[in-house]
Amino acid sequence: MSMVRGSFADIEAVLAELRGTIGLMSHLTESPLEVSEGSWAVVRDKLLDLHTELHEMWQRGWDERCAEREAHKLALEKAEARKAAPGSPVDREAADALWGLLGAWATMTTRQIAERLPPSPMPAEEVGFGSAEGDLAGRVPA
Repeated sequence: MSMVRGSFADIEAVLAELRGTIGLMSHLTESPLEVSEGSWAVVRDKLLDLHTELHEMWQRGWDERCAEREAHKLALEKAEARKAAPGSPVDREAADALWGLLGAWATMTTRQIAERLPPSPMPAEEVGFGSAEGDLAGRVPA
């Protein structure tokens, strides 16, 4: 087995060597002279070595791609976990937003209730609804 070259980008050199070896095989096939078994064995061994080298390069490239995808996936999961961690800035912003929505909903509900209550003969302070200037002034629950 030949030595595996340094990086996946070296595939072009291996392919050029493969083309040269195939050209040599073609030359030996068309030669009018007798070709020895040793010559055919050299070509065969070279083709097998190049095949092995190409396969190893492909496998290394595939493994690198899988490792990169896994690293990106883990980095994304870490970022999302950091973002959603209790007490994180994003978590606090989300809580503040939810409290704001809850406050707005409570204010709207209180106003709608106040609009639908019949007028009260008693002042709002006596009923326990706060001052006469409040939203429920002059009204009591039905």
